[in-house]
Amino acid sequence: MDKIKLKRPNNKLIIYGVLIFLFYMILQMKYVYDVWFDPDELDIYNVAFEMVKGKVLYKDIPSQHMPFTYFFSAIFYVLGAHEAYLQRIYYYILFSGFWTGFVFRHRKYVNKWILVLHPLVYLTLMQMQDFSTQILSENLTIIGVEIFAFEFLRFLNKRDIDLKGCLLMCAGVLFTFGSSFISIFALFFMGLGVLLTEIKWRVESKQPAKEWWQMMIKRYGRLFAIGAAPWIIYLIYALATGSFSKFYLEAYLINRLYYPKYNGGIGGGTAGTFLMPLTSFASEILSIRLTKIGATSLMRWIILFSGCAYFPYKMAKKHGVIAGVTFFMFTLSCGLRGYFNYHGKVFEALIALFATYTWIEYAYGGKESFEKAHILRKAFLATTVLIVFVNYIYNLNNIFTFLVNTEYNHYQSDTDIIQKLTDEDEAIWQTNMCNALPWASKRVTVGASVNCPWMWEGMGDDDFELIQKEAPRVVIFQLGYESWDNKMSEYAPEAYTYIIENYKYLPTAGQIWVRKDYYDEACRKIGVDPATAKNDGGLSVTPYEVEEDEKPH
Repeated sequence: MDKIKLKRPNNKLIIYGVLIFLFYMILQMKYVYDVWFDPDELDIYNVAFEMVKGKVLYKDIPSQHMPFTYFFSAIFYVLGAHEAYLQRIYYYILFSGFWTGFVFRHRKYVNKWILVLHPLVYLTLMQMQDFSTQILSENLTIIGVEIFAFEFLRFLNKRDIDLKGCLLMCAGVLFTFGSSFISIFALFFMGLGVLLTEIKWRVESKQPAKEWWQMMIKRYGRLFAIGAAPWIIYLIYALATGSFSKFYLEAYLINRLYYPKYNGGIGGGTAGTFLMPLTSFASEILSIRLTKIGATSLMRWIILFSGCAYFPYKMAKKHGVIAGVTFFMFTLSCGLRGYFNYHGKVFEALIALFATYTWIEYAYGGKESFEKAHILRKAFLATTVLIVFVNYIYNLNNIFTFLVNTEYNHYQSDTDIIQKLTDEDEAIWQTNMCNALPWASKRVTVGASVNCPWMWEGMGDDDFELIQKEAPRVVIFQLGYESWDNKMSEYAPEAYTYIIENYKYLPTAGQIWVRKDYYDEACRKIGVDPATAKNDGGLSVTPYEVEEDEKPH
């Protein structure tokens, strides 16, 4: 009987992999104690916490976001990530693992230095925007679009899609559309580019139609079957938990019918949204102000030109116009919610990847090529390296803060109060975007649909009806509350009126109100005499301008 020969592990490659992984981890640890991004980042962690506590996403927890970021966070919570900084570290491990995997998956046809260095360029660019260093669904989307970018490069070179590619693209769909609804537009342009490329190759090779169709069904049948598997599993889960109808309402209908009214139409009129990458990018370019040129903006525009213009041009020269246009539209459609802000992280990651590719493959091009290069090419590369370096070392001392720093809760006082006023498994009513309080106090929430107008418009009536049946003792609320410049008293007047009539502001708190029949007991629990305590109804602590009809009477 033949002996089975086991392939020896390549110790050298393992060491390289570990070193590259640690390199990525250290780069990201610079941001581990950055301030919480309350509305979006803590929404991920808090929803995940509530899922671990037994609540069902969409059915029990309102959310307009796609589910898979929450699932990852819930897994991390089960593994011990009960603080924001630990959640971030688990995500850093996930991202570092994929970036390291890209090096070993694609190093045979992409220069290894492109694969190793592109996260450094991205992180340098990303850290210059407010709230960009926090974990958002966009971070998972970044991994997803990079999977598709690399696999498309491999597809152009190999003219085939292997099993590993199918599995990776299955993950890519989960990380893109499974985490961010609007990613569907980027996937559309990538899918269209692949289809047109296949047609182009068929025309060039004069392959018989029957043979071509057989090849397409075999190749993409397997891809779609693998890609559909996780969604079939989720569909079964949603049906089994009775959450499918709510998932359809919150993650799809609200994003299609209600949210576009408040975000400039993105995701609403489908045809218009497919043209939006071009129109919004043109607006971004026209908004450039030369008077604001500095080290950061100069780096930004060098990366923008290298990754968003020159790279697609070179791809068009090498692989044809379809490939170039596909990369261009794929990149632009990742910036529908902004290009250089925290929602633009996906766009920034792609142009950083493509810019790194451009600099190493074309500006450097190898030792011999660079030695013979024109002085302007050498000057461009030297200037680019210097500018990236200057920007990266901004706040470089923070790279080791994880060794000595601690997480800071800006709402510690209210957190302590909530924990004193409520039992461990008691729900609180969250009416604003302050996810920090339920997350830090480890309390589940109800009625969160009232905190923004599009969620209230889509599902507020049903949510409010449940609240009235069993009103929580504690509510997170502020007089005159506004959500994206929309007053709660106007978009949800019944909920606003219900609160000021049935709840009372708790003295010494920031944004905590309690049910009136619980007020005296609540005051005593926090050491306040309810008979003598000064109580202005929360007027002194609200950051909003309060109209007369918004005040308690």
